[in-house]
Amino acid sequence: MRTLRTWRVRVHPGVQRPGAPGCGCAGTVPGTARDMAADIAQRFIDALHTLETGGSADELAALYTDDAVCGNTTTARTFDGPDGAREFWLAYREVFGDIHSEFRAVVRGDAAAALEWTSTGTLSGGTPIAYEGVTLLHVDGDRIARSTAYFDPRAMLGSTGAA
Repeated sequence: MRTLRTWRVRVHPGVQRPGAPGCGCAGTVPGTARDMAADIAQRFIDALHTLETGGSADELAALYTDDAVCGNTTTARTFDGPDGAREFWLAYREVFGDIHSEFRAVVRGDAAAALEWTSTGTLSGGTPIAYEGVTLLHVDGDRIARSTAYFDPRAMLGSTGAA
């Protein structure tokens, strides 16, 4: 039987806060896979903020490759390509009355980025919500080939414990 351990991680040189000096997220000159992952991570964050403030899901959808796969821990299916990503992100937005995501850290590597976030707001019925998680972005060139968000879905039950 394997034992799972919980580790407290400290910020180290491979972890940067979005917008922090030297994070490489904004204004990165494309070239290396790591730079491209940082660039797409920042574009993803900006597009998500646009959606969360009442904008369209088109900016998010445009970030995905034609054969991309999009999903999270609460979906039983995946959403394919830009149209699937648009459908996924519109459904995400409809769950909330208002929502705002703060990104604490972006970990970038070759052709991938992990975004650590906290989202706060209200569910569509008005119940306050706060939850956190990580979104993994797998990058192909300057677009997202796969995105998956990992979080505790019990947070969606709201403060009453009922959906």
